[in-house]
Amino acid sequence: MRVPIFPQDLENGGFTRLAKRLKRDWLGTRPLRLSEAQEILSHCLGYSSYHDVAQSAEIHNDDVDFPPLQSLTVEFLQTICAELYENGHCKVFDLGELQETIYNWPFLLLRVYRNHYGHSNNYIVNQSVKAANIETFLTSQTPRPEHHPKDYKIGFSSEQLQPMTEHHDHLSSSAYIPRHPRMGVCPNNGPDETVQGLRAAQYPCIDSVSLGKTN
Repeated sequence: MRVPIFPQDLENGGFTRLAKRLKRDWLGTRPLRLSEAQEILSHCLGYSSYHDVAQSAEIHNDDVDFPPLQSLTVEFLQTICAELYENGHCKVFDLGELQETIYNWPFLLLRVYRNHYGHSNNYIVNQSVKAANIETFLTSQTPRPEHHPKDYKIGFSSEQLQPMTEHHDHLSSSAYIPRHPRMGVCPNNGPDETVQGLRAAQYPCIDSVSLGKTN
């Protein structure tokens, strides 16, 4: 989609100033002339040439369609990369540096975007566009599948847990719970009645205790 251009954009306005920024920040092996920068900028904005831009410039209504800045910055990156590679202007360059440079360009100098946002603070808008592009990229990534060994199993069976806890189902709880009166094992049970009586006096059973008194 083309970016609507107003006549004011061409009269030393937004288009011309953007072309000068492109000329200044060019990563090619040789400097650009302003006319060359205007041609490349025209392609970035959806036109075939600067002459096409000049012929299409007109006063547009407020409801005119225009591409969002998020899409426009991506188009700028693709078009400039193609120009650098295909025309032999530069064989090696830092793609991240180029992208960051584009984010810092004053797109709100173009009247259609300034009218849309209602201000000319490029920094706020460009940071918002940058964040939106990052979010779009992250959400488009396919999560990497988790790889486990062939015999990998999540969790443990009861047979695997038994040697870890030293617990065996065929043994009673008295086999591994300490025999202590405070641990729930009554010491008064035994074959010797005399011993039972002595133990009962020292450690009364719960059943023989009523409201803190013993029988």
